[in-house]
Amino acid sequence: MANLGFQCSRAERQNLTGRFCSSLVKKAPLSIRQVYKKARAHKELGHVRYRVVNRRMKALEREGYIELAEARKVQQGFTAKHYQPTTKAYLALALETADFEAVLRSEKEQELTTLLATIMDIAMRVRQS
Repeated sequence: MANLGFQCSRAERQNLTGRFCSSLVKKAPLSIRQVYKKARAHKELGHVRYRVVNRRMKALEREGYIELAEARKVQQGFTAKHYQPTTKAYLALALETADFEAVLRSEKEQELTTLLATIMDIAMRVRQS
């Protein structure tokens, strides 16, 4: 992932990205300003500037994690773009929060076989493209 102008580590950037995506998942669609307000509401993200949120949201759009849902006219007189997460974002959040150790401890051999076949099928398609 390219350096997007953050003065923080890669792990901190990923945490910030995860916060933005989870904000969108919970109450989509949201404008960049709304995501910024939600980010500032978190104790550990109170220092985040609007330009950082704006830059990261644009990068998420370029990477395909969010998409433009609609453009609404706001009270101040301009049009605000509202974004919503894509399937790629939902999958990324699900993989991040999944407890794979519990899945591997599962006694159901059929479920594990199905999961392995699905993952291998996706990996082969990605490798071919």
